[in-house]
Parts: sequence; C-alpha cells; structure tokens
Amino acid sequence: MGIDISQQQVADVPTAFKERFAFAVGVGDQAKERCPVFPFAFRLFRWSLEDPAEAQGSPAEQLAVYRKVRDQIHGRVREFLEQLSNDSKLSMALK
Repeated sequence: MGIDISQQQVADVPTAFKERFAFAVGVGDQAKERCPVFPFAFRLFRWSLEDPAEAQGSPAEQLAVYRKVRDQIHGRVREFLEQLSNDSKLSMALK
C-alpha cells in the first residue's frame, strides 16, 4: 500500500504501558481473550482478524492471506476514522 514497514518492530506490553493512548486496538481472535487492558486508553477496540503468520500453503498463498488481512485492517481503520469524525465523544478523546 506504499508504506514501508520493514523497519517496524513489535513493542512488548511493558513498553506499550509506558505510552498513553487515546485508543487501543487488539487484533486477532486471541485479542478477545488475551488483550491487555490499557488503563489510560479512552476506548479499546477488539478486531477479530485472522493471524496471517499462521497461513499455510505456497508462498503465493501465504502472501494472499497477508494481503487479505492488510485490506481488512485498511477497511477497519477507514471505518474508525469515519466514526471518529462523526462521534463528538471520540473526537474529544484526542484533544
């Protein structure tokens, strides 16, 4: 999608707890059971998405799963941004 994430790293939970977030998003089916609580987050969202790291098949089939999940995340983020612009309570959380 034109965004270079090759240098990105996953932050562990203790590192993430040092930050303050207006919103936190847990992704994957395990997010419902194991997503940590972010005490300073205004709102926590849980998006049940397939874990592309568990994809089976040829490299092309695995890549297709990553792309499918990427597109799902893109759609969810767009929905969230629309909701944010239409919901004054959510907008206020950013101020």
